[in-house]
Amino acid sequence: MRLLVSLLVVLTWAILRENLPASWTGRWPWRLQLLEVAPAAALAGGLLALIATRRQLTLTVEPHLGWSSTRDASVILGQKSAWRVMIDNSGGGRAIVQAVQYRVVPAGKEIETQSWVPVDDARAQLGFMGLVEDEDFALRRLGAGAGIGTGKDDRVEVLALTRKALACVRAVDLYVRYEGATRDTYARVMPLLPREGVPGAMASPDVDGSAASSGPGELPEGEPRRRL
Repeated sequence: MRLLVSLLVVLTWAILRENLPASWTGRWPWRLQLLEVAPAAALAGGLLALIATRRQLTLTVEPHLGWSSTRDASVILGQKSAWRVMIDNSGGGRAIVQAVQYRVVPAGKEIETQSWVPVDDARAQLGFMGLVEDEDFALRRLGAGAGIGTGKDDRVEVLALTRKALACVRAVDLYVRYEGATRDTYARVMPLLPREGVPGAMASPDVDGSAASSGPGELPEGEPRRRL
């Protein structure tokens, strides 16, 4: 972008100089000649085309992570799961995970008072509520470098809770920072439990949380607060 601005300045200078009387072009600063109008315009136009092409490519392969709930059995909890959340990629390209943090909020607590923590600490917080890992809950580790594709088979189960766990937990939020094929970086905050509560007895249709994802939203401390 800085190069484009510089070329536009050079082009503007060349156009101004081209339209000055000949007597002026021999004086300072007008005698300073960087480029002729034609080559400056060609370079600026070529760079604009490259920027537009890259932007179009970015939009084409940009990944977009969201969540959805399903009523089928959890990979870990099996038929005991009352709430199961899958991370999916509805974008045009593969997402490569860079960083993940969780926020676990016990029932009766305010969401804003809870800190963002790594997955091991999040599991420990659920354990402090009297819940047993792989029995009452399953919380998957999404490590740096993990890839999430765009196909239906590439969906990843990140959370599963039994009815006992649902009674103890008010919210589980996921922060994920990831990059796409063009190396652009994105951030999402996803509430893995609906703020209005889980549908009773899971009688409602499967819930799609893609629209509930935010980018970047309320981020963990130290994380970038805009797309890089």
